[in-house]
Amino acid sequence: MNRSLIVYADGPSAARVSPAEVMAAAGVDGRDGADVLLGWTTERNPWLDDTSLRISTVLAGYGLATGVAEGTITPLPVRLSAVPARLRSRPPDIGV
Repeated sequence: MNRSLIVYADGPSAARVSPAEVMAAAGVDGRDGADVLLGWTTERNPWLDDTSLRISTVLAGYGLATGVAEGTITPLPVRLSAVPARLRSRPPDIGV
């Protein structure tokens, strides 16, 4: 299985476009789903319920609280200072 890694910038003005739309725009085959890495997400986007996505976050917050509580979003136990090294170990296929 070849899953793309999509990394979203975080904060109140972060993109709200779904990973499916992002992969289509980038010409990436999304049949196998995607791994999605999020930061501070202030809104509960509808695509967070997409079961073909494996979603993780380095900063669980307002928009991700329900998914974290339900176990559909994985909070990563990393310090923010460790995020660059994590991204170097597995560079994103798509940055949003």
